[in-house]
Formats: sequence, structure tokens, C-alpha cells
Amino acid sequence: MKSGKLLCFIAVLVFTALAIHAGPAVLVAATQGDELHSYSWSSGSSGASATLSPTRLLFRCRNVPNAGCQCINTRTATLSNPGKAPLDIKGISTTGAFTQASNCGPSLAAGKSCAITVRWSLADSAGTLDVSDNASGSPQKVSLNGVKECTP
Repeated sequence: MKSGKLLCFIAVLVFTALAIHAGPAVLVAATQGDELHSYSWSSGSSGASATLSPTRLLFRCRNVPNAGCQCINTRTATLSNPGKAPLDIKGISTTGAFTQASNCGPSLAAGKSCAITVRWSLADSAGTLDVSDNASGSPQKVSLNGVKECTP
């Protein structure tokens, strides 16, 4: 006892979140006199996170001196999970004159990344690459543009 006050230590040994919550954890303790004390702490996000980069892919057919019409019709985007929990990938799709193939699988572990290859059909087009997942901001998107300035 110090200065007429009793000291008490509370140890939280196990904390189970009932839902994913972006804010800090809060412990509320009541004294014998019904006085409430609130303590909060945070250890960062505990959920999955998704980063899709780059945010824009340009595909183009153009005339190159001494080489004729040259096309860039395949590009790659990278999906990363910088979070602390697995990223559940619900779907990967494209719109416009584009198709995709990936090595991502149905789940992406925390701290890992995977490649999504986008192929352009050589028709002038705009579209998107969409990744639906369990991270905030889903779906993640990449803008796609195909410009055909010549015919190969």
C-alpha cells in the first residue's frame, strides 16, 4: 500500500477479437467504487491487406523504324498481402479486350505476393483488372488501356 492507495496489476493473457476491427483494443476496468478506467493499446492491423500494382497497364501496337509494327500485348501486375492474415482471393477478372492468368491460388499468405499476367487481344480497348478479396477496398483494380496504332 502506498499513500493510502492499493495497487493492482491486471494481466491480459489471452485476447480474442469477436470481429475484425481497425481500431485499438480497449480494456475497461471498474473499481469497487464503480469508477471506470479505460486503457487502450494497438499493435497495428491484424487482418489481411491487399496491394495491386501497378495501378495502370498500357498495351500498344506501334511502328518501330526498321522493325515494322511491334506490339506489347502481355503485361504483369503483382498482388501483394502486406497484412498479418491470409488474403482470401474470391475472384480475378478482366473487362474489355483483355484476359488474365495468375499463379495466385485461392489464398495469399501474409507477406507474400503473386503474379497476374494480363493479355491484350490487339483491339483498341479500355478495361480493368479486378481482384475481389477479403481486404478493405475490395475489389482492387488496375486500369487497362490497349492502343493499336498499326496492324502487325
